Parts: sequence; C-alpha cells; structure tokens
Amino acid sequence: MKRGAGQYVNGLPERLQAGISPELWKLEWMLMQRPGNLEMQYVLNCDYMRNLEMQPAFQAYFREYQPRALVIWGRNDPYFNVEEAECYKRDLPDVEVHIVDEGAHMLLDSHFGEVLGWIEGFMGKHK
Repeated sequence: MKRGAGQYVNGLPERLQAGISPELWKLEWMLMQRPGNLEMQYVLNCDYMRNLEMQPAFQAYFREYQPRALVIWGRNDPYFNVEEAECYKRDLPDVEVHIVDEGAHMLLDSHFGEVLGWIEGFMGKHK
C-alpha cells in the first residue's frame, strides 16, 4: 500500500485498489495543510466521544421528525462496522439502506457510478 492511501484502499479488494488514484490522498494532504486545518482535525478527532454521547439525541430526533434518509455503506469499511447501517431502521423505518459488498470507506472513489445511481434515485423520489 502506498503511504497515505489507507483510508482510500483499506478493505477494498486488491483488484479495485488499482483504480484508486494516488492524487486523491496527495490532494487531501495538500488541502489539510491549509492554515488551521490540521488543528481543526485534531480537535475533531479528540472530541469523537462527544459524537457517541450525542447518539441518543440523534435517535430521538429521527424518531420524532422521521427525516428522509439514504444510507450507503461499504461492507468492508475498516472504520465503521457494516452492522451500523441497519441500526438506522430502528428509528427510521422508511430509511433506504444500500450495502456495497466490495466497498470500503471511500465509496465515491471506488464505486462512484453505483452510489450516484442510488443518490439520483433517492433524490428523484423525494423532490
């Protein structure tokens, strides 16, 4: 694996890794180096537990307001378990869930056409 590529290729089958351009993580690193960005990312990562603590509030909002939702998840995402995608159904019975069997974390980079089709279909139904 090339340095910096982890979040783009971890969990992807090797045959799909070849289609992920190194420009993606090079551009991301370039953008991360803008003034204040690294510090902001550090604070965000250090505060991740707050996100977990807020889950009951998010779930209450979902139950009360029933927002339309589209969940697209990579089965092989190394950061988030695929079982989490189905959890949305507890609070949002009409949620549309799609699991990309060979997908990982960066689905738009590895499965753009498939994801785009689901987004267009979802948006078309909910104009």
